[in-house]
Amino acid sequence: MSFFDSSPMYGVAEQVLGESLRDKRADALVATKVWANSRSEGQAQVKRALQFFGGRVDVYQIHNLANWLEHLPMLEGLKESGQIRAIGATHYSHSAFNELRKVIKTGRISVIQIPYNPLQRESRKISCRWPPTWGWE
Repeated sequence: MSFFDSSPMYGVAEQVLGESLRDKRADALVATKVWANSRSEGQAQVKRALQFFGGRVDVYQIHNLANWLEHLPMLEGLKESGQIRAIGATHYSHSAFNELRKVIKTGRISVIQIPYNPLQRESRKISCRWPPTWGWE
């Protein structure tokens, strides 16, 4: 099993990855993102990504929390229909971690992508109580 992370922000990466995985899609976990300021732009991004990835995305994330209140209900609908398996949110800047904490506390996402490495350890400050069903405290 292989895990691939993409985004429409990365140029033609989604298209190239989709073409590369065409015959092996069942063996891969794919994460991508919606990164749009409007609902219609977000819907167009999601529609393209689903076409590239055979109608299924394993983890769909709201990139850098862009318009998250608008995109979250759309992603929840796609999850209910089985087109995506998990919903997440990302942000690269610790200055946005208070907003990310708000999203986490809604209980509506199950994945976060944040920088954490020896040089960037600010993400330790996201100290909210995770839903007990995740097993993290």
